[in-house]
Amino acid sequence: MSSENEDIEVPLLDESIETSTSGASVSSTCLIILSIYVGLGLLSQPYGLRLGGWIGLISLLSTAALFFCSATLLAKACDFLPPGHAQTFPVLGHALAGNAGRAGVTLLAGFELFGAIMIGLVIVLQQLELLLPREGLFTLSPLVLACIIAVSGLIPTLAFQDVSRLAPIAAAGSGASAAVAIAVLSLPLVDPERQSVHQPPAPHAVAHWPGLLQSVGIFAVSMSGHSSLPSIRSKMQHPRRFPRALGASFAIMAGVYAVVASAGYYYWGDAVSPLITFDLATNSAYSSLTTTAGARSSNRAGLINGQVWWQQWIQIDRILASLILITCSAKVPALVMVVEELIKGVLPARTRQEAFAADVSFHRLQQHEAHSQTWLQRKSQFLSRVAIAGCALALGVPARNQLGSVLSLVGGACSMSTSLVLPVAFYTKLSWETHSNAGKVGLSGILVLGSVLLAQVTYQVARQFWS
Repeated sequence: MSSENEDIEVPLLDESIETSTSGASVSSTCLIILSIYVGLGLLSQPYGLRLGGWIGLISLLSTAALFFCSATLLAKACDFLPPGHAQTFPVLGHALAGNAGRAGVTLLAGFELFGAIMIGLVIVLQQLELLLPREGLFTLSPLVLACIIAVSGLIPTLAFQDVSRLAPIAAAGSGASAAVAIAVLSLPLVDPERQSVHQPPAPHAVAHWPGLLQSVGIFAVSMSGHSSLPSIRSKMQHPRRFPRALGASFAIMAGVYAVVASAGYYYWGDAVSPLITFDLATNSAYSSLTTTAGARSSNRAGLINGQVWWQQWIQIDRILASLILITCSAKVPALVMVVEELIKGVLPARTRQEAFAADVSFHRLQQHEAHSQTWLQRKSQFLSRVAIAGCALALGVPARNQLGSVLSLVGGACSMSTSLVLPVAFYTKLSWETHSNAGKVGLSGILVLGSVLLAQVTYQVARQFWS
């Protein structure tokens, strides 16, 4: 396919492609989006509010509105792609800046997504190690045993046809995140006087201006993940309804983030940790209730190694580890599938054209479309996903102690680029001629604001990394 044929000039949609007899519904798409976006970011919201004070709630909601706007513009940019072009970041990158744009966008999105897979797998392993016996099993160490369990649970999910089939897994991840949110929200009700925290309770600040920009960076990174949206949109039964799923997802995310941030900051004040899992386990009403319950039960039940039998397993740290394990496990399959779609988008021209044609034909089928792919195609797809997950695991395990620092430095910049700057740039380039002067000024302003926020987040993360 020549570069002239790949140029994207006019918005054109093929109705036969836009509607499929199978695919994700709006509710399923909403669950998939939430499972990708809401995870560890939920655990850092009270700390983000601590950095900026109560006024940080305004910055949190403003950041959510800004990122929803960029996600909406990204979805609209996909509407300008002609039939026969896969709706992926590489194709949008080519529309923005030709082959150089395709390569640059692929690099940014690939690093963000692959880094997210690595982080997700490493966290899964860490939570499994916490739940498994410290001495391991037979001759297997806890790490090896955790790897075996993680791989055994991941591989079957990679056999699903596409992300639209992951709705039940996404629902489990969203449920685990909701359980963590409920645990935080109930603290002010269980312990309104904050008697269970370290005394005296830490104070609050209405505004902490020096840390406000850093709090915006935390909120922004927790709302990043836009590079997965084109692939999720293309797998919907009715892609034109994607804005509904997007609006519902960001409304839920913004509401949950704001409420968890408020409840956590009220309860722990300026003593809240960067991740509230430690505070929940060691400095909350739940840790006090567990200790009290164990002490009262010890008079009636025999002690096992100094603990009642249930206290060895039903502990707040184990419960939190299980919830985080479910949340991160639900993320990884969808991310792997998106990376596989991303790789397909940068194949050589002839192979890419055949792949795109296969996608178009797939969407046009009316019945039994799941059987349209040959066994060889499905096998190749499955093996590609296994290879992606295997590489992420092989690279993540040896570097798990330094992984977070390095990826936070480069991954933060990549996430901000792909979730804020690039979506606006895509839409601006593809729809520039359709806007009035006021619209052009507005789009330019969003681009400038996104670039400033990108520079600020990169600076803050780099400063933390080098310190």
